[in-house]
Amino acid sequence: MHQSPITGPHDVAKVAAGWQSRLGPAVEAMIAVIFQHVPEAEDPEVASIVRVTCEGNLYALVGHMARGVPLELVAPTSELRSQTTLLASMGLPLPSILRAYHVGAGELVRQFIIEVDKQDWPRGRSVEVIQEGTTFMLRWGATLTEGVTAIYAAEASRITEHRDLALNEKVRAVLQEPDVDVRSASRELGYALNGSHVALVQLFDASPGSGVPGPPSDFTSVFEQAVQHLRLPSATAGALHVRVDLRTVWSWVPADSDVLSRLDETDGPILVGIGTARTGIDGFRASHDEARQAARVAQLRSRPTGRVTRFRDVDMISLCTQDVGRARDFVRNELGPLARQTPAMDLLRSTLMGYLQSNSNSRASAARLYVHHNTVRSRIERIESLLGHTVTERRAALELALAIDETLGLSAAPMPE
Repeated sequence: MHQSPITGPHDVAKVAAGWQSRLGPAVEAMIAVIFQHVPEAEDPEVASIVRVTCEGNLYALVGHMARGVPLELVAPTSELRSQTTLLASMGLPLPSILRAYHVGAGELVRQFIIEVDKQDWPRGRSVEVIQEGTTFMLRWGATLTEGVTAIYAAEASRITEHRDLALNEKVRAVLQEPDVDVRSASRELGYALNGSHVALVQLFDASPGSGVPGPPSDFTSVFEQAVQHLRLPSATAGALHVRVDLRTVWSWVPADSDVLSRLDETDGPILVGIGTARTGIDGFRASHDEARQAARVAQLRSRPTGRVTRFRDVDMISLCTQDVGRARDFVRNELGPLARQTPAMDLLRSTLMGYLQSNSNSRASAARLYVHHNTVRSRIERIESLLGHTVTERRAALELALAIDETLGLSAAPMPE
């Protein structure tokens, strides 16, 4: 790699070497400018870190310039890493930190120009040294801010994950422990457990055919994707969101939230299960259990991503599929040959479903299916022949088997001929 040592000839290094012994005023000037443009940095704890950072960075920079160290060899120090980590843990926003670096760099350039002006050089030579020194300082500053950004992002992610895990534990305690102090738990969660709420379970779907290569790489991204795609209300709007793992987010929103009326479709790779509106801590738990069951049914039916499943629409299916193997056997035993996944059997199953939903009325079911009523009668005769009994003999069982199969496709696996 081509290296770019300070040259000129060595005039920048000469200025820096003379400046090293009297950097104190420059440090104070940088700190004053930072406080002026970044007021939040004046917090006593933050201010102490700002001072240490300014001193460390300025002495390091001027030392590099005095020794002619190539910029390519300059990298963020362990001190910079620890100081940035501390600032992130204190909650100082990254834009504030970067703004401090930018205004500090501007003041540093101004101080460097003052030092150059102290030299008894021709104007052209001074301008050349100022240009060369300023270029080095600004490139050095860009290297530092890139490092700071990466360090801050890593620490912020770690803090967020830690907070999520703590919130996760608190929510699980509310869901599982029988004796919960509602007022205390509400305060810890920042959510009114005694209110009326609807629970949601959001699953990032990376199944075959979903069009996505895999789940997000961290808690933050799965949460952001869920909130972005569903346009859910924030915690400040009375909602509660909990990152559970890399592909799951649990949410509770106020029962009167307008988001619930428009959650019929999502535009991202997320499956959503929604419970019913419930009140109080028992409702908090019950709606969540319903949302989990709805999400389970959504996964069983291999629905396309970007779909919402409401518990009230699949409550019976959820109850009947707690044991999926037995549910599949039930469907096949009741439907017999009708369970085969062929165009002919698909047609007969849809005819039977329409016939039963029309209270076994051929003309009503014909209107529903857009065929002649004699066609319906002919198909029902064929169905009864395949079943070995009339469709009224085990009507309830037939309707349930058809509903389970229509929702989940549990008979889709090959059957013996």
